[in-house]
Amino acid sequence: MGLIRLLRVIGHHFPLKAKERIKRLIHFLKRTVYVRKAERYRSSANRSSPEHKVLVVMNAGIGNAVEATPAVQAIRALWPGATITICPPQGDLFDGWCVVDHIASFPEDVEGRPFTHTFATFGVDISENRDSCRFGKVHCLNSPLGSWFLKSEREYNLDMVKRLGYKGPTPAQYVSLRKPKNPIAPSPLRICLMPGGKPLHTWRNKRWPYFKQLAEALLGEYRNLQLCVVGTKEDPLPTDMFGDPRVIDLRNRLTLSETAWVLRHSDLAIGNDCGTMHIADAVRTPPIVIFGPTCEVKNGPVNRSVLIRLDLPCAPCQYGEQLSTCDDPVCMNGISPDIVLKQTRELLGAAGAHKKSRQIDRIPE
Repeated sequence: MGLIRLLRVIGHHFPLKAKERIKRLIHFLKRTVYVRKAERYRSSANRSSPEHKVLVVMNAGIGNAVEATPAVQAIRALWPGATITICPPQGDLFDGWCVVDHIASFPEDVEGRPFTHTFATFGVDISENRDSCRFGKVHCLNSPLGSWFLKSEREYNLDMVKRLGYKGPTPAQYVSLRKPKNPIAPSPLRICLMPGGKPLHTWRNKRWPYFKQLAEALLGEYRNLQLCVVGTKEDPLPTDMFGDPRVIDLRNRLTLSETAWVLRHSDLAIGNDCGTMHIADAVRTPPIVIFGPTCEVKNGPVNRSVLIRLDLPCAPCQYGEQLSTCDDPVCMNGISPDIVLKQTRELLGAAGAHKKSRQIDRIPE
């Protein structure tokens, strides 16, 4: 590629006919280089044995599982003839996925089975289950530098496959879509709220506390709005928030693939860092994500989105003791509903511009 750069530089000093010949030469060289790279990649894939039996353990959480799907697709591209078994969290989020051969629970459904390669994706620890099956060669992530992440979780997962020879781009995340059994009335404007975060769990501080106030502001601003709340029964909200018929409580009423369908057919999704946020990102519905103790470099969405966080010296504290001991999470409590409403206006106003962008709105302390 150095020769191509040199030809481009010196080509400016030649007559017009010579320039055209140099352009054709550059085109020929580029095509030759790319064809040879493609042939090397295909030959390395063809040399791989179809006897590979691959296990991908990706059951750390819903968001972690979604971020592991690019690595699974890379494994299939690297070893087209392999038999791939994935162990995701319980649910139907990956039902019918043509890339994999088996979907199993870990460790129950793989007990006693032999594998040639086992991939432990981000957040997964298989050390206690080494006797459940024959793991073969185990692939683990290179340990990040504490809470200082240099790239997204999906890229850390993909590094395991790259070390085996994968040279392609980062595949997109995957989730299954299924229309809900109980139909939801159509609406010209649908926004989903994602209040994920278990209230009694270590991750309680990553849950934004002002969803009710935001809902009231959105309903007052958009008369044709349908506001859907997705999640589980562990995502508590005030009961009087559902007095308006335009607010639909879908918590604990949808499967994961049905949740993906509702998010896919929404104009916008608003929530904190949680599993449903990663589903929204996978189905290309732009999310507004409110970050507090977790790291947006590692956990942030990859597609068109808006990230909001306070610029605090203690954030993120995702992997420190402060995450579980902090009784006053200023990083979340300091983000007002007006800030999120402002970003909602801007994102809905630019809804026609279908371009990939990533914006972080940092608010001074």
